[in-house]
Amino acid sequence: MVPYRGRLALRIARIALALACLIWYYRAANERFPSLLAILAAYLVYAAGVMFELRLDSPVRAKIALVADAAFFGFWSWIVGLGWVAWPAAGWMSTLLCAYLLTSAVVLHDLAYVSAVAGLAAIVAVVFAPHGEVPPMWVTLAVRLSRSRWHFTSAIWTGDCRTRCVTT
Repeated sequence: MVPYRGRLALRIARIALALACLIWYYRAANERFPSLLAILAAYLVYAAGVMFELRLDSPVRAKIALVADAAFFGFWSWIVGLGWVAWPAAGWMSTLLCAYLLTSAVVLHDLAYVSAVAGLAAIVAVVFAPHGEVPPMWVTLAVRLSRSRWHFTSAIWTGDCRTRCVTT
């Protein structure tokens, strides 16, 4: 079971990444597309709302959070792929979002969901590759970051990490 502080750390990371993406887009795009800015702001509001929700321990809500995180990663990758935000710093943001998505999936979900999310992240990285960049490099780096977080947290946590709680 994932301790409360582990789930809290994931929630804080979600807010930090959502805020960083919103600020980066606002800075780079200069309000060029306010509808995209509204979507980024909506995800930030979602992340803040989930932070303070006390009863997020149902499997359905955990799956909704995983889908929302995957959709946000795909949305950000699409924005970056179209060149609407400055590159290469936005690529690092994509890597951090992918690492968060994979870390959240590894820590809070079972192997089937982790495999599906990893495959989806790889497909999104290949489809929305900006400027002829080598997209598998970003996914590999994100997988490596999520694996290192997993090894670090599993060394700290006591108990059986294979029976994880399905909350975010």
